[in-house]
Amino acid sequence: MRDAFGEIASPNITPDVKSGIGGWSDGQIKDALTKGRRPDGSVLALPMPWRYLATMHDEDIDAIVAYLHTLKPLAN
Repeated sequence: MRDAFGEIASPNITPDVKSGIGGWSDGQIKDALTKGRRPDGSVLALPMPWRYLATMHDEDIDAIVAYLHTLKPLAN
């Protein structure tokens, strides 16, 4: 994908354990969504709208996390 930030490679957010978020806890996924941090503490790329997501209600973030768990795991 190409946008104002340049070329962007989307990460694998399916529940694949090796190349996706399948090894992340719900809390780690919530931190990525609302704080822009991976489980190892590294910062997610600037296009990640974590500042916007951080303003959402906890129930809505929980719903996003639950939805991500329903996706088919895809190796990347």
